[in-house]
Amino acid sequence: MVLSHFHADHTAGLRDFPNASILYKRGEYTAIKDLGLLALVKAGCLPGLLLDDFEERSPLIDETPHPGGYPL
Repeated sequence: MVLSHFHADHTAGLRDFPNASILYKRGEYTAIKDLGLLALVKAGCLPGLLLDDFEERSPLIDETPHPGGYPL
Protein backbone atom coordinates (compact mmCIF):
# COMPACT_ATOMS: atom_id res chain seq x y z
CA MET A 1 0.00 0.00 0.00
CA VAL A 2 1.18 3.55 -0.67
CA LEU A 3 0.33 6.47 1.61
CA SER A 4 0.62 9.94 0.15
CA HIS A 5 0.05 11.45 3.60
CA PHE A 6 -1.28 10.47 7.01
CA HIS A 7 -4.72 12.07 7.18
CA ALA A 8 -7.35 9.78 8.68
CA ASP A 9 -9.17 9.35 5.37
CA HIS A 10 -6.00 7.79 3.95
CA THR A 11 -5.07 5.59 6.94
CA ALA A 12 -8.52 4.40 8.06
CA GLY A 13 -8.33 1.01 6.34
CA LEU A 14 -4.75 0.07 7.19
CA ARG A 15 -5.77 -2.28 10.00
CA ASP A 16 -7.83 -4.28 7.48
CA PHE A 17 -4.54 -5.29 5.80
CA PRO A 18 -2.33 -6.42 8.71
CA ASN A 19 0.25 -8.12 6.46
CA ALA A 20 0.61 -5.38 3.86
CA SER A 21 3.78 -3.37 3.43
CA ILE A 22 3.11 0.35 3.55
CA LEU A 23 5.23 2.75 1.51
CA TYR A 24 5.46 6.41 2.46
CA LYS A 25 7.77 9.40 2.18
CA ARG A 26 9.89 10.22 5.20
CA GLY A 27 8.83 13.88 5.24
CA GLU A 28 5.14 13.06 5.47
CA TYR A 29 5.66 10.81 8.49
CA THR A 30 8.23 13.09 10.13
CA ALA A 31 5.72 15.95 10.00
CA ILE A 32 3.30 14.08 12.27
CA LYS A 33 5.44 11.52 14.11
CA ASP A 34 6.16 13.51 17.28
CA LEU A 35 2.97 15.57 17.50
CA GLY A 36 0.79 15.25 20.56
CA LEU A 37 -2.72 13.83 20.26
CA LEU A 38 -4.50 17.20 20.03
CA ALA A 39 -2.09 18.48 17.37
CA LEU A 40 -2.53 15.24 15.40
CA VAL A 41 -6.30 15.53 15.45
CA LYS A 42 -6.09 19.18 14.41
CA ALA A 43 -3.90 18.06 11.50
CA GLY A 44 -6.48 15.45 10.48
CA CYS A 45 -4.49 12.43 11.69
CA LEU A 46 -5.66 9.70 14.05
CA PRO A 47 -2.68 7.70 15.32
CA GLY A 48 -4.84 4.75 16.40
CA LEU A 49 -5.45 3.97 12.73
CA LEU A 50 -1.80 3.08 12.14
CA LEU A 51 -0.67 -0.46 12.79
CA ASP A 52 1.19 -0.99 16.06
CA ASP A 53 4.35 -2.10 14.24
CA PHE A 54 4.03 0.49 11.47
CA GLU A 55 7.60 1.81 11.59
CA GLU A 56 9.24 -1.61 11.77
CA ARG A 57 7.57 -3.05 8.68
CA SER A 58 7.06 -0.05 6.43
CA PRO A 59 9.90 0.80 4.03
CA LEU A 60 10.38 4.38 2.95
CA ILE A 61 9.90 5.32 -0.69
CA ASP A 62 13.28 5.92 -2.28
CA GLU A 63 13.54 9.69 -2.67
CA THR A 64 16.78 9.60 -4.65
CA PRO A 65 16.54 12.11 -7.50
CA HIS A 66 16.02 10.55 -10.89
CA PRO A 67 18.61 11.52 -13.55
CA GLY A 68 15.84 13.52 -15.23
CA GLY A 69 15.24 15.48 -12.01
CA TYR A 70 12.18 13.52 -10.84
CA PRO A 71 12.06 11.39 -7.68
CA LEU A 72 11.75 7.66 -8.25
